[in-house]
Amino acid sequence: MLDMVATVDAFVVGFVQAELAEEEARRRTGLTEEQWRARMAPYIRQLMGTGRYPFLERIVREAEDFPDVDATFERRLALVLDGLAASVERRRPPAPSPGEARA
Repeated sequence: MLDMVATVDAFVVGFVQAELAEEEARRRTGLTEEQWRARMAPYIRQLMGTGRYPFLERIVREAEDFPDVDATFERRLALVLDGLAASVERRRPPAPSPGEARA
């Protein structure tokens, strides 16, 4: 159980740290997200053009333009919680069959 709590805590802390780091980068550089993307686009296109990074290409292709932070947090937290729930189900001993004595 402690591992599950620590997993959720690590996700929440990590998400918040990423948001704070992004805000700090905006403050430090003075760039908006749109300006940062425009600056990074040639580099990302260059990486994708090599064909060596198919996973990066998929991430870029499937990314939302400007996702809502709250919706993103909730969606990703649901993934973590669903994974933990599946883990609990796998660990649960099977129910005894009818007529089978419990130990």
